[in-house]
Amino acid sequence: MDKALKSGDNIKGAIGKAVNIGTSGKGHGTPKKPCFSCLKVSEQLGAILE
Repeated sequence: MDKALKSGDNIKGAIGKAVNIGTSGKGHGTPKKPCFSCLKVSEQLGAILE
C-alpha cells in the first residue's frame, strides 16, 4: 500500500495480501494473516486484505 500511495495510485477497491518478510514465519513472501493495524488502515483506504 505504501508504494502505491506514494506513487499516486488510488487503491480503493484494491485486493492485497499480507506476507512474511525476511526469515520470519515460513520464509520471505509466504502468506500470513494480516495484523489488526493493517486491516484497519486498509479498511480506511478502501482496500481489501485477504
